[in-house]
Amino acid sequence: GAYRFKEYVEDNGEISVYQIQPKNQVVEIYSDPTTDAANRAKIIPRKITGPDKDYFFAGLVSSFGNGLYMTNVDIEMGTHDSWGVLFSRNSNGALTNVSIKGAAEPSGGHDGVVLQNGAAAYIGGYEADAVIEGVDRGIMIRNEGFATVYGTLLIKAADIGISTFSSGTFRLALSGDGKITAPTAINVNIGGLGYVDNHNNGVSIDGDVSVNEATLSIRGGTILGAETEIRVFNGFFEYQNENSTIEANRLSCYGLSNVNVSGLSLTNNGGNGCVDN
Repeated sequence: GAYRFKEYVEDNGEISVYQIQPKNQVVEIYSDPTTDAANRAKIIPRKITGPDKDYFFAGLVSSFGNGLYMTNVDIEMGTHDSWGVLFSRNSNGALTNVSIKGAAEPSGGHDGVVLQNGAAAYIGGYEADAVIEGVDRGIMIRNEGFATVYGTLLIKAADIGISTFSSGTFRLALSGDGKITAPTAINVNIGGLGYVDNHNNGVSIDGDVSVNEATLSIRGGTILGAETEIRVFNGFFEYQNENSTIEANRLSCYGLSNVNVSGLSLTNNGGNGCVDN
């Protein structure tokens, strides 16, 4: 992994490490399961020798208008990785049936996938190997990045499942066994926009929901966890599901917030601060 790093031997014999970022190139990494269904390529941490110690990175980067397309590949994050895959600066790509697993003992925060600065990508698949786990945040979208998250993808995060910041946008369309499990399943911030249209037989959002100066719309057959709490700070939130089991005591609103939930008439019920149209 971490092909962006290049090691050079200087004239004095010391090893120096530089980063390279190609422009307008497309990289495709995939496994061919036609002869062996269990055949999967694996990206493993690479040791980079620094001036003070060894570092271990596996994270891949697509930037400067590049494309990165991965299918049926496992990524094992290194101890010093900040992300498994980064899409940045108007790049694009797709992670199809890709598994990303955080390091057992990371040196800092782990994000499974990061999209930023106008980048866009599809993340998901319909196989059991479509998993993001062992990370702090599953998917981080910021600075006008866009993610389409779909299929039976499982996100298991220690902190946040999907997070947006500064006009990050996502569409979430899970199905089958697809599910987000995290203390905060969805966190939409500062101009962020999220549209959720899941079609699962059971719970697909297992964790709290936070909307801060942003917009989140949840529709279709999306089922929230029995303990899910929803907090809205100067934002807009709607949950349209005729089988909704959300009660007013699971909602909290602050500032100029607008909330619409199927089956509820919200007029600051129990002092929760929420009002609807």
